[in-house]
Amino acid sequence: MCFNAKAGLCEYCAPDMDEEIASAQAEAAKQQALEKAQQVDWMKGRDLGQVTGVACKSCGAKLASGAKFCPECGTSTVVKGLDSVDVINRKTGVREPYITLHTREAIVQLAQIGVLEVHPWGSRNETMEQPDRIVIDLDPDAAIDFYTRQFPTTSKSSWGGMPALKSPNNVLVLFTKVVTAPLLVPQTALWHWGFHVKDVRKTLDEFKRRPEVKLLPLYTSDEGGSVLISSDTWPSVGNTLGLTKAQIAEARANGVQPTRQGGFAYMSGGPEDALFEIAGDYPQERFNHVHMWHEQPFCALLWYKKHLNAPVRQGFPDTDLNESNCRVTRGADRTWPALNREGMFRSPRAGVEFGDVVLTWYMNQGDKPLAPSRGQMQDHIGLSVTDLDAWVDKLRGEGVTFLEGPYRFGETRAVMIEGPSREAIELVEVK
Repeated sequence: MCFNAKAGLCEYCAPDMDEEIASAQAEAAKQQALEKAQQVDWMKGRDLGQVTGVACKSCGAKLASGAKFCPECGTSTVVKGLDSVDVINRKTGVREPYITLHTREAIVQLAQIGVLEVHPWGSRNETMEQPDRIVIDLDPDAAIDFYTRQFPTTSKSSWGGMPALKSPNNVLVLFTKVVTAPLLVPQTALWHWGFHVKDVRKTLDEFKRRPEVKLLPLYTSDEGGSVLISSDTWPSVGNTLGLTKAQIAEARANGVQPTRQGGFAYMSGGPEDALFEIAGDYPQERFNHVHMWHEQPFCALLWYKKHLNAPVRQGFPDTDLNESNCRVTRGADRTWPALNREGMFRSPRAGVEFGDVVLTWYMNQGDKPLAPSRGQMQDHIGLSVTDLDAWVDKLRGEGVTFLEGPYRFGETRAVMIEGPSREAIELVEVK
């Protein structure tokens, strides 16, 4: 037992601070050395198909570095099926080496050298240099079951070999199973998606009785009051959502009352506790919208109109701006109701529509640029086209960024392009 004479106690009860500081310094130096070592490419020039410096897979004898054969039994150390391939890092554009496995022996060898986890991507042989990374869900079946319980008009389906949630208006939400929780941060252009329901207040009451659904408060001002549905607070003015501080003060002074009809509400749930919205009252329960953020809403509107031939959302004004002057300053006034107490910026806003599904967006709420959507829980948006080759020619001619493809998707083909705020958009050929 070590004794701290100064304190008159053992060092377990009264640690010696000089010793503790010295220990902390040594630990910090060790950590710094590790961080610096990780910045060096120690594998440069090494043949990943030649695993050395480990035990022989046949007799267990220790192998010297660089040995091609075991000195005891003569077994070859070369692992068949273990190779490397250069993969493009989508963030940096730089090619980086990744290990590839082609045989069971290669997997066994990785276990023998101490590899704890292998994370396979959905790569296809013909596109090994750009493997799929559609990250959506830890448990697709559980997620789809969750949504079919909340929205009875939906059903479990599949498309292109992927599990899907099918809405009655022929919209599919595709899921990919992953082994670790999908990313939710940093913020991308994809905010959440939403459903129309026939009776929003009745649906909300049903959700209140379901512990698997988490109802989210809508703050009515920065004072902290909240409601669960927008129609329980002061109604909006004109064709906008939300009131500014000045408009709230005016509504209070004039004794304006909530309509308590229709409105929107937010909740979360499912394996990933995903955010979604309901709005009503509408003739049919169906998938209705994807809510987005954009760095420059009017520039985004011009981009979707020009490159994807998207019409402006009904009820939303078009813009007379062009690509040279579409960059505007975010509105200064925050508005309520909002999911955050400090309110949200709703000006400017814009939107387009594809069939009966709308994409609606506000300006980026933060100071940091929006991140790419690939690899996040909401990985990308998908649109169907009838002639993929024609669209590829058009978009390449217009200078649109291509992330992947064309590539096989089930029995058809697809490409992945990048939108104006780094959102991934998949074009799938459906004839």
